[in-house]
Amino acid sequence: MDHDTIKVGVQGRITIPKHLRDKYSIKHLDGYKIHVMSDVIILEKIDKRKKDTNMRSLEEYFSL
Repeated sequence: MDHDTIKVGVQGRITIPKHLRDKYSIKHLDGYKIHVMSDVIILEKIDKRKKDTNMRSLEEYFSL
């Protein structure tokens, strides 16, 4: 697995590398849920336009 190294800014901000923003279509003002599992932080994109009843959120998936 490839990885990038980033630093947290003074105000606690991180910058997602451009190649990942392009690959995953991350745009300005997109919304994300933050999940923490052990020492892993997971970002789950919130897509308010898409209402797929077959999809489960990460919270539902990991509570099974």
